[in-house]
Amino acid sequence: MNKVFLSHSSADKPYVSYIADVLGRDRCVYDAMCFEEGMKTLDEIFAGIDKSGIFVFFISDKALDSEWVQREIQYAEDHLNHDASKLSQIFPIIIDPNITHQDKRIPDFLKNGFGSYNLRFIENNRIALRKILAQQRKQLFDANPAFKKRQHTFYGRNEEKTNFQSLYDTSDGLSCLIASGIEGIGRRSYLIECLRDAQIIEEYYEPAVISMNRMDSIEDMLMRLSEVGFGNFTLESVNMLSSMNEKISALAETLKKIQLYKEHVIIYDSGCLVGYNGELVYWFEKALTPIRKEVTVSIAAKNRLNYSYLRKHSYLLRKIFRCCRIKNGWA
Repeated sequence: MNKVFLSHSSADKPYVSYIADVLGRDRCVYDAMCFEEGMKTLDEIFAGIDKSGIFVFFISDKALDSEWVQREIQYAEDHLNHDASKLSQIFPIIIDPNITHQDKRIPDFLKNGFGSYNLRFIENNRIALRKILAQQRKQLFDANPAFKKRQHTFYGRNEEKTNFQSLYDTSDGLSCLIASGIEGIGRRSYLIECLRDAQIIEEYYEPAVISMNRMDSIEDMLMRLSEVGFGNFTLESVNMLSSMNEKISALAETLKKIQLYKEHVIIYDSGCLVGYNGELVYWFEKALTPIRKEVTVSIAAKNRLNYSYLRKHSYLLRKIFRCCRIKNGWA
């Protein structure tokens, strides 16, 4: 697998070091890992870029004013898709809320013309990491079609996937998918295949995953979504939300943030969101109401959502697709 070169200002190490730690020395070029103290030279930096497949440019005010970073980005541009270099992608990420794509210090090739990039602010480094991993996985798929085919081998449920695709194509938009069944029989795989077949997510993208247990609450959901990058809630800050309406509003805003970042979350639910009565817990139902009809959350539920409940709440039919109950590994 090609390495990822992490180009950043030293002032942004708190953001970038987490990404480098998760990727590890074998998968990234990061100065704290790869260059000896006092020995960081341009030749060493350029050699690191040459052996990397992806050049990630963490854009901040400090980075745009850094001579080192500017030399790195210039070298990356000159050697992109060059015969003597492995570099085939430059991936810019804005990590400073005060920087926009219009900043004159950002190289023109990143923001103008046919090959320009979709520059956006990514507040949380966990989201940035997930997007970098997706690009690395895409390169691996492009270079090794046989590996891609093995990763996407999925047997069964063709009729159910076709049924979902047909309903999705004729719907006026959905926000949530729900597949029910006991643990370990392929709910997550089925949901991901439906999402990929409908081109809701890219084939190389892996959604964030959280789990909700029967005794969990909206406070737990806010904190778990924060743990995967969609918010900054802690137990203390959640408890400062004095009313349930405030908490529901906070959850709705968190779901909107997932949409803003074009991300997706899969939730393993053991009875918190879909109860034994086959009904959706009211606070999650209310949080879904104000968000765009854009598939944002998929639930691998232990309990089956009653269709009669959905019919009684007709507005939810326009938000939720209830997949078939999965039994014995089949839908």
